[in-house]
Amino acid sequence: MAATYAHANSLPSAQEKSSRINASENFNDFWSNCYSEESVLTHTFSSGSYCYAGTSGKAYSSFARLTKTGSGQNVTESKERFRRVRLGFYYNYGFQTTEYGNISAVTINRDGYNWQIKPSETHSFDARFFILVSKNFGFTFGVGYSQYKSLYQLNGTFTDIYPSYDINGDKLFKIIEAKYDSTINIQYMDIPVGLTFFLLANSRFQIHIIPTVNICLTQSAQSISDGNIYFYGYYPENKPAIQYIDWPELGFYHKDIYNRKRNIKENVNQVIYNANLRCGFDVHLSEDLIFSVSGNLQYTINDLKKIQSPLTRISF
Repeated sequence: MAATYAHANSLPSAQEKSSRINASENFNDFWSNCYSEESVLTHTFSSGSYCYAGTSGKAYSSFARLTKTGSGQNVTESKERFRRVRLGFYYNYGFQTTEYGNISAVTINRDGYNWQIKPSETHSFDARFFILVSKNFGFTFGVGYSQYKSLYQLNGTFTDIYPSYDINGDKLFKIIEAKYDSTINIQYMDIPVGLTFFLLANSRFQIHIIPTVNICLTQSAQSISDGNIYFYGYYPENKPAIQYIDWPELGFYHKDIYNRKRNIKENVNQVIYNANLRCGFDVHLSEDLIFSVSGNLQYTINDLKKIQSPLTRISF
């Protein structure tokens, strides 16, 4: 009589097999705000900080698979993958000042007066693509818009330190009394190109380092003047009653200027190169939101203006 035996170690059926996927999706699109300084005379140097976050593409996802061994033990196999292409948006707002320079000598020697240069608002916006080679390194490029302003003020009474001579050959010192403002407004189309580095990319806290070169193409440049100028001469060798002369026939004047606009695009370089280094950190608040704080260091490689082309002047 034959006996029947059952195999106790039969393989699990297809219905017994199971797998699961846990995905955690992050993005890395952030906005930043900066304080900047630029120089039309030499170069630009800026630093800044702020915060914000935005939404866009998925950055990273984790992949887990549950399997069984031949003996029936559960084993989890983990793999990690990341989104290689991202789209980010940046908006920057701050204040910038311009170094002393590129101002015409009005009607007295440059050493005889002093322009005050006040901080003015600056805005920029750009959209960038990030192409990641790995989870920590990639390339970035994009296109954007930026606007820079500088406010020049000439306030007070200024006497030339060097003597001059009028049409009659009489010795005099030129004097200017002014309450005069001139605003320089330059707009660019920006093309940022650079690298992207991420540290601690798998955690909720992430550090970003983004060095770029911004190619800035001048779109428009304008000078807006407002105020009044009083120009006259001091004749030290004349009698006290006629030492201060403002006769128009000798070239002296009194001018009131209201919202006088000049196109100065021909005075500025059509292409500006800015080296930028943006550093900061990101906090992953959710799968679709990052809170980002960053600082920006900017250096203008070439001058904003063309040589011997003043950006502002006393114009009537």
